[in-house]
Amino acid sequence: MLMVMMAVVGFIVGFLVGCTGMGGIILIPSLVYLAGLTSHVAMGTTLFTFIFTTTLCSYLYIRLGHVDWKATIPICVGGFLFTYVGADVKAFTAAPYLNLVLALLILLAGALVFRPVKGRRFPFMEEGRRSRFWVLFAVGGGVGFVAGLTGAGGPVLSVPIMIALGFPPLIAIGAGQVYSVPVALSGTAANFLHHAIDYQVGFWMIIMQIVGILFGVYMANRMDTARLRKLVAWVCLFCGAFILFNAVRDIMAM
Repeated sequence: MLMVMMAVVGFIVGFLVGCTGMGGIILIPSLVYLAGLTSHVAMGTTLFTFIFTTTLCSYLYIRLGHVDWKATIPICVGGFLFTYVGADVKAFTAAPYLNLVLALLILLAGALVFRPVKGRRFPFMEEGRRSRFWVLFAVGGGVGFVAGLTGAGGPVLSVPIMIALGFPPLIAIGAGQVYSVPVALSGTAANFLHHAIDYQVGFWMIIMQIVGILFGVYMANRMDTARLRKLVAWVCLFCGAFILFNAVRDIMAM
């Protein structure tokens, strides 16, 4: 019964990602509260599944020509180097503190749907300037550290930051999808060493998420995705508030 329930969750999460570009972050609380995994293992398992699901999404964005490699490579390098560090720190951090950071990320993901980031042009971000590479490298490293710490992946932070730095939303999303692959690989390497991955649950979730993603992509042009994004945003706000309440309560009880 549990595996059937997780299959449904995996399909729904994949469908939302394929259809709206968001929803992957709610996989972590699903694994904690439905599958009974610890926060550390749920975060590690989620990041493990992202290796496969974001590879598929990256392929789709690359095929559509929505990836600016000059912008994507620097954040990928930074993410690959620092996600491992974040995942390593996670292994030695108490679960309530990890849940606190995760709750804030989920709340942010929901809030950004209702209050999108507006971009502006910065002189140091002009193409051809050396500063552009290092700013993007720093963004990739910082976001990667948080991704490794929480298992939440990278796009939830990298996309709004890149938009704020002046990149078109579609290019920021494409870069975020490709960025997620080295981030997931790096974080999974650390989680593997700390035994923070449930492979049985992970492989089952990978299969169902991929099926959901493909169906979501197919349905994206056949339904009102804007309304669906708002529904996902409300789910994120509810989940984030619930996790935040429990995290604060647990921290105060320590």
